[in-house]
Amino acid sequence: KMCPYLDVHDAATYDQEMSEETFTTLLPSLRWLPSLHLSGSGEPFFNRNVIRFIEMARAVNPRIEVDITTNGTLLTERLARELVRVRVTRLVVSIDGVSEKTVGAIRIGINLPKVLANLKVLAAVKHELGKAEPIVRVNYMVGYGSYQELPDFISAAKSLGVAEVNVLEVLTGTEEAFEDNLLNSIARDGGRALR
Repeated sequence: KMCPYLDVHDAATYDQEMSEETFTTLLPSLRWLPSLHLSGSGEPFFNRNVIRFIEMARAVNPRIEVDITTNGTLLTERLARELVRVRVTRLVVSIDGVSEKTVGAIRIGINLPKVLANLKVLAAVKHELGKAEPIVRVNYMVGYGSYQELPDFISAAKSLGVAEVNVLEVLTGTEEAFEDNLLNSIARDGGRALR
């Protein structure tokens, strides 16, 4: 609902998926970069080549940090094992509350219980394999009522395997989102929930 890329997806000229050929053209520049963040105007795990891209990046720069931002819906056990195998540094998952109503107000069509279960699967895989990575960071978007659920999410974060929570402001959206943004929410409760 708040995504600034929504109109991009409908454009006829928009490439729906990065090809291996395109990614290959980027490889020479990866030799010198400290990090690669796979994100942007869509869900990276829709691209069936994403694991291959990470392998290719690691081949030209074994020390490169690899981060991926996802909505968490496609994070199966099989994919979790692949993320550990290719040494993804950080998995950034977008979650904006603890109730389906609140999360659904921001991320239309997201199955929150499935996303939370997927995070638990990743945590179990990392534990089984004795690996600390990928580190799980949550991008927690404040708006549409999510500020009030922040303390409950923080309480649940550890059991989900979440190591970091990045509190973000809704960038676009409705007047309702602006009224319930981070600044206005803090002003209403004096910052209690954020503390």
